[in-house]
Amino acid sequence: KIEANRFVFSFSGNRFNKCRYPPSLTVNSRKSEMGSACSAASRRLDRISFITKSAVDRVFDKWGRFITASKWRPLVLIAVCIVITGLLSIGFIRLKLESTPEKLWVAPGSQFEQEKQYFDSTFGKFYRINSIIVTPLDEGTDALRNDILLELNELTRRVESI
Repeated sequence: KIEANRFVFSFSGNRFNKCRYPPSLTVNSRKSEMGSACSAASRRLDRISFITKSAVDRVFDKWGRFITASKWRPLVLIAVCIVITGLLSIGFIRLKLESTPEKLWVAPGSQFEQEKQYFDSTFGKFYRINSIIVTPLDEGTDALRNDILLELNELTRRVESI
């Protein structure tokens, strides 16, 4: 057994157990409280963790040794990964992103969609309206003068033509 700051490491054959001490225990009381700190469930979880880690280590060790056994295998592996990624990405060619809120959130054939089509055909397409506040350059003058309203009408026509 090896004692470190907050852990007890015990080795027995191929087994490795790590039991965490509760932080409230002092150095002197750790040895007497070890039995309760390292419960059977904790030891079982440590054993499962160790077995899983060992299995993953072995698999990746064998994989790494297989790949590095030849100077061409890493290049072949990289080429195969690039080809597989390219083949799986072919679907992006036909990808069409939808950004119209009506098509995203309204069910096809719903009552709202029918009413919206009627509204658009009767009154024209309706888009969200943004507002601007217009004030004349000359302070104290009326903003509803005929020349200012004509200028605003021209501005509105130019914006709608965009």
